[in-house]
Amino acid sequence: MTKQDDVATCAILAMLLEVSATPKAGNVDRIHDFNDIRYEHFLASASSTYRVFRKASVSNGEVGRLILEAVRQSISWQEGGNVHFGTFLLLIPLSMGAGKSESPENMVDIAKNIIRDTTVEDSLHLLEAFKQSTPRVLSTRKMNLDELSTRDQLVEEDISLYEWMKLAPDENLIARELVEGFPITLKGYKLFQSMSEIDINERVVRLYYRLLSEYPDPLIIAKFGKDKAVEVMKKAKKATHRSDFETLDRELLQKKINPGTIADLTSSSLFLSLIRGLRF
Repeated sequence: MTKQDDVATCAILAMLLEVSATPKAGNVDRIHDFNDIRYEHFLASASSTYRVFRKASVSNGEVGRLILEAVRQSISWQEGGNVHFGTFLLLIPLSMGAGKSESPENMVDIAKNIIRDTTVEDSLHLLEAFKQSTPRVLSTRKMNLDELSTRDQLVEEDISLYEWMKLAPDENLIARELVEGFPITLKGYKLFQSMSEIDINERVVRLYYRLLSEYPDPLIIAKFGKDKAVEVMKKAKKATHRSDFETLDRELLQKKINPGTIADLTSSSLFLSLIRGLRF
């Protein structure tokens, strides 16, 4: 296999491992579906984007175009709609970095520089990707993804993807990752590497709960408010055993509380571990 194939395989496998892990509080997994989104939708979405990640591994730019291409591939193969929008925002630039380095730290640095070098064209492609997948996101101080005037503002002010993401609120963890150089992803990678003695499913689950215990999830904030996100974070911090994980999972599923961004960050952390040589 070529380096491009390795990068694409790691990206796909990271998404598959994340969605398959159970019990993952409030999210779709191998034994839990939502009314409108099934486990199989995630499998189809991830599998459909192999060629996009392969292309990303040899690309030096056009992050927005690649994200848009991934979204288009995803929604053409399944009817669950947006299942990987946030994950694509993280994994596309990381795959670009992984195609040029063997070290996770270097990959992240390369990805960070790629984001800093984005243009207004990347912003416009991301806006189109959003329109096609319609995920729920936090509002920005200006130029929200769902505002009709945003495209004109982006063009008139020549705002790059990097500059646009800087406008996002601090609670928007994915925007922070892109602007600040993937600090949570790197932290998650190191946490995951430190759990090498336990079963792969258990490792993914524990990584997920550790991240959930430390960061208020933006999707919960967008749907239920900051206080609810903090409440979930505190409950995750108290969960230390599988029975605790199962209890919190049932509670969040019943209340339809979905920490989707934490799932995205779990995938990006897994990606770095796989690139680094994780096998199980």
